Amino acid sequence: MKTVPKRVFLSYGHDEYTNLVRRIKQDLESVGCDVWMDETGIRATNDWQLAIEVGLKNTDSVVALMTPHSMRRPDGVCLDELAYARFQGKEIVPIMVKLVEPPLCISRLQWLDMQNWYDPETGKVREVRYQNQFDILVKAINGDLVLNFEGQQASLLNSLEPLDFGTELEKYVHGFVGREWIFDRYHSWLEQKDKSRVFFLIADAGFGKSAIAAMLAHNEPSVVGIHFVNYQDCLRSDPRRIMCTLAYQLSTQLPEYKSYLLDQGFLEKILEDRYEDSLPSLFDLLFLRPLRQIDSKRTMVFVIDAIDELADEQRYLFISLIINEMNNLPKWFRLVMTSRPDPEVLRRIRTLNPFVLEPEDESNINDLQQFAEKRLKEMNQHLSSTIIDHIVKGSSGNILYLKHLLIEIQEGRLSIEDMESFPKGLTSLYCDFFERQFKDVQVYRESVRPLLELVAALEAPLPLDLATSILKWDEYDLDDALVNLGGLFPIENDCIRSFHKSILDWLIDPDLSGRRFRVSAKRGAEKIVAMLWLEYECFGEDFTIDRIRYLLSSLVLTCEWNKLETVLADERVPVRSTYAYLNRFPEDWDLTKLKERIFSLNQVTWDKASVGIPTYNRELEESFAVFTDIASPRTASWFVELVRANYKGPNLPGFFRSGFSDIKCGFHMNPMKVRVYYAVKKVIDTLKMLNIEIPAYVIEFYKELRKSSLFIDGRYLLEEDTDPSNLFIGYELAYRGDLLEDDALFNTMSLKIEVDKGRADPSFVRRLLSFGADATSKWKGESLDSYAEKNGDKEVARIIREHLSTNG
Repeated sequence: MKTVPKRVFLSYGHDEYTNLVRRIKQDLESVGCDVWMDETGIRATNDWQLAIEVGLKNTDSVVALMTPHSMRRPDGVCLDELAYARFQGKEIVPIMVKLVEPPLCISRLQWLDMQNWYDPETGKVREVRYQNQFDILVKAINGDLVLNFEGQQASLLNSLEPLDFGTELEKYVHGFVGREWIFDRYHSWLEQKDKSRVFFLIADAGFGKSAIAAMLAHNEPSVVGIHFVNYQDCLRSDPRRIMCTLAYQLSTQLPEYKSYLLDQGFLEKILEDRYEDSLPSLFDLLFLRPLRQIDSKRTMVFVIDAIDELADEQRYLFISLIINEMNNLPKWFRLVMTSRPDPEVLRRIRTLNPFVLEPEDESNINDLQQFAEKRLKEMNQHLSSTIIDHIVKGSSGNILYLKHLLIEIQEGRLSIEDMESFPKGLTSLYCDFFERQFKDVQVYRESVRPLLELVAALEAPLPLDLATSILKWDEYDLDDALVNLGGLFPIENDCIRSFHKSILDWLIDPDLSGRRFRVSAKRGAEKIVAMLWLEYECFGEDFTIDRIRYLLSSLVLTCEWNKLETVLADERVPVRSTYAYLNRFPEDWDLTKLKERIFSLNQVTWDKASVGIPTYNRELEESFAVFTDIASPRTASWFVELVRANYKGPNLPGFFRSGFSDIKCGFHMNPMKVRVYYAVKKVIDTLKMLNIEIPAYVIEFYKELRKSSLFIDGRYLLEEDTDPSNLFIGYELAYRGDLLEDDALFNTMSLKIEVDKGRADPSFVRRLLSFGADATSKWKGESLDSYAEKNGDKEVARIIREHLSTNG
């Protein structure tokens, strides 16, 4: 096969599959590839790690042969090689040699299957299979073929749309040192089964929380998913995308979970609901429901970094959701979260006994000394321990400060000979940088500060074309502004952003940056509004949704509430976005216009329901579910008002009472009455969380809706001779914890469905029996215990027999 010569690095585990590696190396070389393999590429006198890095730098592609040995955590050398390869931006082609969970850093990459390349009986290579896969490998290396997921994995990828954090993982892992004391604390937490299920790590900006999170994912076998929140990225700070990303990662690490999602038909529902369901509903769908069906012998952990960078209106609701629901998940599942010491976050997690990292902790200082020694050695700076102690002392325990200080030394802007002039702490470091870069204050004020005002105003990266339009700059003006900003404000995808939230906090606070360099985010917002408001009025429907997003966040800073209300009333703005901004208005602001928009949408759907129109697009459910997204007393009271205006007492009218004959039933699309019931239940949970008194008519409406959801044309939903797809609806109500304590038939039929589906949940079976389910009843002509045993559920059969024995 003819090919353009490529430089290929083979990453493997020096295990029993080394012969396959040698065969691949030989065959790649025969088609013109220059192959680097550590068996022949490293001489005994070379520094091993340095040689690996040189080998990776000098290659075009990395072929990673995945086996249990090569992918082991911790101590998997191949994981370090993959991390460095991603850090260098190299193309990676994974090959599955022996089935193993792929590391999180490449979990979104499709792998080439070479699991059956060798016949153990004959001791020979299966040539036809090997050659077919090898041809695909060569095409992938040459860029003639992109490996794409197929079948089930493609369905998961398309349905969940997970975000890729490979770059972040590699950036933080590369050059990481120390923190063993924090990892020891993590291991101790894992071993204490009865302690809090959430490990909450609190530290100030610049402590290295993200790097700690990355190393947990890189080294700890228990970590099966990670998400880095970024306040400047609307996708990475969206709680729904957090949950979908973690769910996808878990599906690559836990085969039973992947099978459950696929076998139970979740994907169609996820695809339909992922951006529309309330947060509690999506959490229930992705985690509560499936994980309670899985009995894992291995502790599994999700890591969510920088929870404090979620948008204000989502942050506290998401934290409350996690805290409230964690105990409803199986004990083998746990969570790690990191945050800066936000007062509201601390108030909500006080019962979790958070681990607060103190900058002056002796262990932290030792880590900084170790980091400084390593970096200085790499810079060929061999300094005494006294000098290193002096440098570390000036960091005030902040590793971000130390990193940038060492960069300044490396680039010659600071000298070891003049350590007394070194800035003290992160604030002083930023101040020193600005004073050095912008000695001419007038140039800074005219050419740089206007751009930084816009960066500070937006809650997202600032498009450079938007900046030049607002400031009326040409490309030379922009170059003049960017030339001295260095790495503090990187350019990515033609957008400028701050490298770390702490730099904007420093710029905005006059007590930190001083009058000389202070930046007014409000003034930047005023400039954005001045241009975008004119565009909004002139261009109408041609005004893009991105422009609307920039305008909305800027109007909050300028406190132009009338304009903000006008934009939020625009039909192009999603209703959820309208809710998201409601809490930004002053408490005494009259929200009549927005309330009318929201109520009109709700009223239309309520009216449709009242006359029996089955709204397939789930408008009614959406109108209720959206109330749960923003935990606000004001919006919650609107729901109460909506029920008061429309609920006329028992015997619900129209759609609420009508049958299901013209609505598709079954798991893929639950009848809408049940979906509406779920949404209303979540609203009531929200009212309880806010300590808002729930009127009697709301409770009555809720109970009536639940009751109506259990009947089909006047017949009980759970009668044995009804359509099996209908049975699942009532079962779902039971499994979500809505057991009707006074309804033995309901609980009995839920028990029958649980036994019928196989792989039953023993704890759920016990709950049903405790609520009066009849264990003596039969299912499909057999006793329940016999049917369970026939299905392979011996534990459930035993539980039913014990119950019968105990209760006669």
